[in-house]
Amino acid sequence: MLENWFSKSWWFSKGKNKLKEDNIGAGLMTWDFDVFGFSETNTDWWLLPEELKLQYRTKHWWDSLHLSYASNTTSSPCTAKQFGTAAVFSIIKASYRVIEKGSDPLSLGR
Repeated sequence: MLENWFSKSWWFSKGKNKLKEDNIGAGLMTWDFDVFGFSETNTDWWLLPEELKLQYRTKHWWDSLHLSYASNTTSSPCTAKQFGTAAVFSIIKASYRVIEKGSDPLSLGR
């Protein structure tokens, strides 16, 4: 069941999609995660306007959130659509325990 819910059709899009985001939020709250990650978000989150970034779009889901994302930075960005990228959410108590964040040493967005 968990694999079906996490099919790629549920991933965040670079534009606002309230139904999709509400479904993601409801699923994450159902399983009561503290830390979770999304791979293949296919978006360079740094290139989007503030109101479309993950931090802004998901901040109302929990009382506290620490979000980290990484994109391929080995070449100049052209558009916000970028294959790959990853995001890690630490929520509630886990958000206060984040000591450090980073990405892979090859800057490939992992």
